[in-house]
Amino acid sequence: MPYFQLLLTVNSAASRAAVVDTLKRVARTVTPGGGVIRSIDHLGMRHFATPIRRHHRRNREARLFRMRVEMATDVIHRFNKNLRTDTDIVNWEFEPIPLPRVYMPKPVMPPEER
Repeated sequence: MPYFQLLLTVNSAASRAAVVDTLKRVARTVTPGGGVIRSIDHLGMRHFATPIRRHHRRNREARLFRMRVEMATDVIHRFNKNLRTDTDIVNWEFEPIPLPRVYMPKPVMPPEER
């Protein structure tokens, strides 16, 4: 399965319980299709240069979360639909993450065998 990084911008006016609930809803979208959440990181508050208007609110700041997930690409359409209707999410962004290549070193032969 492809590996993605999801950057979630959550409304700063949301309570702690609402933020946890939002992250759980996002996780429930990933896991039924066989997806795996590798990590969730809180990157702090983000202040916007210009207010972002979302769900009839003007957001000047928001909480930023990074989720690293493995999921099938057909889940992304359903994922975007769920995020679009969630009132606590201001913005989101998907980025595919290439997995690091593993290089096997060539065996070193002793001088007698060369």
